[in-house]
Amino acid sequence: MINDISNDSAPGVLFHAIIDGNAARVKTTLYNNDDVANAVFPGQDGFLHLAAGEGNIEIVKLLIEYGAN
Repeated sequence: MINDISNDSAPGVLFHAIIDGNAARVKTTLYNNDDVANAVFPGQDGFLHLAAGEGNIEIVKLLIEYGAN
């Protein structure tokens, strides 16, 4: 479970990259942090749901490629 979404943490970097629609940053973050794709936020869904909600198919595909479910 993620408690820190600051830009200093991998989950935070990924969160902000998804919100910003920055697929290149998402890919780099996933590549460098193999445990972050399925992280979830307290009381919320994970990154795959977030990206789908943002309507960014490219990022959704990247998350699935890196094991998000």
